[in-house]
Amino acid sequence: MRKSAFDIAARSVLGTRESQQDYARFSQSGSGLFAVVCDGMGGLGNGEIASKTAALKLRDLYKAKQKEQPFPEFFQNCAELLDNEIYNLTDGFGDRLRAGTTLVAAAAERGKLYWLSVGDSRLYIIRGGEMICVTRDHNYFLKLNQLRDSGQIDEAQYNAEAPRGESLTSYLGMGGLELIDINETAFELQSGDRLLLTTDGLYRSVDLAQMRDMITRYNPAEAALKLTNLAEDNSAGGLDNTTCVIIRYSGD
Repeated sequence: MRKSAFDIAARSVLGTRESQQDYARFSQSGSGLFAVVCDGMGGLGNGEIASKTAALKLRDLYKAKQKEQPFPEFFQNCAELLDNEIYNLTDGFGDRLRAGTTLVAAAAERGKLYWLSVGDSRLYIIRGGEMICVTRDHNYFLKLNQLRDSGQIDEAQYNAEAPRGESLTSYLGMGGLELIDINETAFELQSGDRLLLTTDGLYRSVDLAQMRDMITRYNPAEAALKLTNLAEDNSAGGLDNTTCVIIRYSGD
């Protein structure tokens, strides 16, 4: 049997929330990899339904993907389809749930990595001693920073709006996506590269240096356990749902 090019592990913790609204799935075969992490939006209600629906639907779409279809096109189509599906979720009475979720996904074939992101769940790539987030947080801060950098607002206006900065401006379930992050050119993986897909519960509780240290020092299963434990230790005042998928690439 051919050994997989990837070592992968996932872990979720409830934190201090009443329900788990994160959802993660992954699969691998030989040189192929698929992973997705979703964070349901508790403020809209039914976040656990939205996140599970999005993750499982994207997994099924990946399994049915035609090999000749380019990943950027595939992910673009998936984002629009998932947004529409979450937007139209209904309850037992036929009323819209008004649910929403973030999504970050990664897919790799023969060492070529592609990703999709909507919302503020993140994908990090760790190579050597460097750890880089390759997705953007689709929130009001993104717009505010653009306005300030272009001179359209001054520092006082920026600070006045900053309390709303973390409000999401793009997520699945909007019924028309504002922002989508998809890499048009494949990222060429190297043996030893590591990937982290995570909801905001982790990166708001554990700093970048700690994440990088644990992911490079331990295998994915050990790193996922240690990182979520550290997030709980660092958040005595309350921890959001926290989910991570950690991947180590060993080459084709």
